[in-house]
Amino acid sequence: MPPNYRKRRAPHGPSKNELRAARNEEAQIQKDRAGTLRQRFPQVGGLELDLRLEAPAGMVLDHITRIVGPDEPLQFDVPCPSTCGGGRFSLMEAVEQALNSTEATHEGLSICQMASYMDSRSPCGTKLHYQITIHRKGD
Repeated sequence: MPPNYRKRRAPHGPSKNELRAARNEEAQIQKDRAGTLRQRFPQVGGLELDLRLEAPAGMVLDHITRIVGPDEPLQFDVPCPSTCGGGRFSLMEAVEQALNSTEATHEGLSICQMASYMDSRSPCGTKLHYQITIHRKGD
């Protein structure tokens, strides 16, 4: 039998399906770990998030209004829609701060610090203006 001289391919890593399954599994674990509004803050009946994403030049990229019910998971990550491609705004700390205060509304600003595709030395600079309105039980 003649020798086999075919070049063998080295395995390159996980397939796209395996990567997607791992991402979905990780997202489910994060969702379960976050808990719900009713579990973590029983005195709160709901939240209303008003989110406005602006480009560094001031142009409005997106405007989102999200109502969070008592049985929804407490996941408050907003993807950056601008030139960085992978930036995320995490509002969990701001939401917890608002829920622990006595005020009904909480406003703030967050700026994306991921590197921009256009110039990797400068940050993306997309701004997220947010307003959190708390609906407490009995109000």
